[in-house]
Amino acid sequence: MHSEYPPTLDDITEGPEPKGWERWIELAVAIGVIVVAIVILWLARDFRAPRSVRVSPRVFPQLVGIGMLLVGVWYVIDIVRSPKPLSAGEDSEDVDITAKPSWSTLILVGVGLTAFALLVQRAGFAIAAGVMFAICSTAMGAKNILLNLGIGLAMGLAVYLMFDTWLGVRLPAGWLESVLP
Repeated sequence: MHSEYPPTLDDITEGPEPKGWERWIELAVAIGVIVVAIVILWLARDFRAPRSVRVSPRVFPQLVGIGMLLVGVWYVIDIVRSPKPLSAGEDSEDVDITAKPSWSTLILVGVGLTAFALLVQRAGFAIAAGVMFAICSTAMGAKNILLNLGIGLAMGLAVYLMFDTWLGVRLPAGWLESVLP
């Protein structure tokens, strides 16, 4: 292998020249994804909703179906364009498999999820999401806790407003009830 970056296709393909075409299983998976996407889109067209709802129950299945269809077609094109299987193996991973797990990170993420569960009804969705984001991002190595809290609150408010106004799904407003619509 060469030590150049980025590696070429020849650098990351290993082994003898393939006998015949070796990506049949990958092609089968790609076609399976396309078939499932078509089934989802077919079934989603039969969903009925009363006129009083803002967003039809067809929207999300259609988005998922279209996304799966695009990924499946993209995968088929990739397989056909690159018939040699790529096998970078363990060399392509940025993970040190000999490192010990970080139990403190796992415990802090658990604390963040527990804090969300305990705060969501009383403090509201946006505040609970902000606290959870601050705890979890700090557990993952982010240094500025106030910035983490601000980002979490902004994302929580954005999700709250999207669900409340666009989708018509009521999330708990909590302490921000007098401020939020």
